[in-house]
Amino acid sequence: MAMSGHCSPKVLMVWIYNNTGRSILAMILFHAMINQSEMMFPNLGSHYDPFLPFVTMTVMAVIVVFLWDGKTLAAGRRWK
Repeated sequence: MAMSGHCSPKVLMVWIYNNTGRSILAMILFHAMINQSEMMFPNLGSHYDPFLPFVTMTVMAVIVVFLWDGKTLAAGRRWK
């Protein structure tokens, strides 16, 4: 679980980078969004569950890999 918890955001970052014209700003904003969401909901005294973002990111990464080319993560959906 921990390995895919680290891999899913990386897959999404590469996909965002490749599909925004290699925009570093888009990746920075995505990474900041992840960091900020963790800081907004600390574990002590709140309803934040780290498993929920893990599941969300994993599902998003799987969707990106299956809808776009899994080798480059840059090509749009291919219609044959």
